[in-house]
Amino acid sequence: MNESAKLVQTLNEAIRADLNDFGTPSSWRFSDLGKCLRYQVQKRLGIGGAPFSDDTLSIFRLGNIIEDDILGVLGKRIVVLTRDINGKQVKVRVPEYDAAGSLDALAIIDGELVVLEVKSTRDRALSFGDLPYTTHARQAAAYAIFLGLVHAYVLYIGRDGSKRAFKLVASDYEQEIKKEWAELGAHWNKITDAMMTSLAGPFEGALPPKLPKVQATKTTKKGGVTTKTPFVYEIDGPWGKKGDPKYEYANECTRCPYSENCWGEASESGDTAP
Repeated sequence: MNESAKLVQTLNEAIRADLNDFGTPSSWRFSDLGKCLRYQVQKRLGIGGAPFSDDTLSIFRLGNIIEDDILGVLGKRIVVLTRDINGKQVKVRVPEYDAAGSLDALAIIDGELVVLEVKSTRDRALSFGDLPYTTHARQAAAYAIFLGLVHAYVLYIGRDGSKRAFKLVASDYEQEIKKEWAELGAHWNKITDAMMTSLAGPFEGALPPKLPKVQATKTTKKGGVTTKTPFVYEIDGPWGKKGDPKYEYANECTRCPYSENCWGEASESGDTAP
């Protein structure tokens, strides 16, 4: 029994060490597009946050394995390029916005060279999720835009084997992508100025604002139609009065390693605001 526990502990430590090898990003990441601006700035600053749980890191790892396998299998049917001529991931850099990233693959679909991003997700997300997620769509579109391509695909793989694919017109996302990177650049310049004037780095006021709390919703699916309705309290209680709307942290905040920095509460708790 002790030996089994030790093996699991060793695996957890190995997965965490492998993830930490990526270090602090020196530029804005394509994979973070569409995410909270405050998160992206704190990540680039290397500010310490609550560590992800071992189980969460294992999910990340399994997702990478699934995505690599899917690209390998798909490559037996269509042309899929996951490496450059030097055998490394295809990297895209945009000096104008100080951004960089490594795409999953380039592929030839219907005779056209396109960007292909593969994402593993929970099975429920394929039925109830608002797909493609903003962060995934912007990431894939950004690669296409700065490689001079017209289309990008996001392929979702559920853990039950279900699949959904979305074809994106990259130019539809160009304005919001450039706006996001411009806003990040403005905040970064403010922080840089603050750090140059004080070794203590009083840059809190230069960070982007926190994501606002949102009204909770109930999601139901009937006859193939998904419906979201506002959540209101059905009885009086310390949380509020009957009929009052329920507010909670944005979904992104509940999984963010920096949520404690913003709200004073640990991330990954799943707790919602009353």
